[in-house]
Amino acid sequence: MAAGAVAGGLATALLVYLLAWRHGVHGYRLVLVGIGVSALLQGVNAYLLAKARFTQAAQAMMWLNGSLNGRGWPDARPPSDCSWWCRWSCSSRAG
Repeated sequence: MAAGAVAGGLATALLVYLLAWRHGVHGYRLVLVGIGVSALLQGVNAYLLAKARFTQAAQAMMWLNGSLNGRGWPDARPPSDCSWWCRWSCSSRAG
């Protein structure tokens, strides 16, 4: 599922970039197209939630709100390692 999320994010970024392209990409156009694509995808998300069964919609809403339900300490290891590496990298460059 994570690979699908990454692929969807990359596809969306590519779509925004291509839609904003007109003799180059300018900041304002890129931001406005990004806002438009975001609104469109939020509408698709709301439609899918409205058409889903109640239990599936409730589970999806928990996930969309950032619930950590069903996760344990082993799942905290990768973010912890990433956080440690980022702190180490920033502190080694700063001083």
